[in-house]
Amino acid sequence: MTVGAAVASSPPRTAVVPRIATWHLLGALLALGTIIRIPQLQHSLNGFHGFRQTQTAFLIRKYAADGIDLLSSPLPVFGRNSDVPLEFPLFQGLGALLVRMPGLSRIV
Repeated sequence: MTVGAAVASSPPRTAVVPRIATWHLLGALLALGTIIRIPQLQHSLNGFHGFRQTQTAFLIRKYAADGIDLLSSPLPVFGRNSDVPLEFPLFQGLGALLVRMPGLSRIV
């Protein structure tokens, strides 16, 4: 009876396998998506929506030079100290952190 009690009290192992498979699938999709987008890194900023790419790039440079303030999105096109409302600039803030990393400032 002790053998039957040990088998009945052990947790099912089938729940672990799908969780691991899910992480492997997620990692494979992330790697595939990254590989597909690598050639696009060579595109210029003056594309179909050039204003958007250049606005994002300018804000990243501004955040990297003057500090990150996610509640302000300066764009001096409309004059000194002007803000342009956009979506929450989390991407631009993360880009500014990458630019400020040692070794990456020479590349960018």
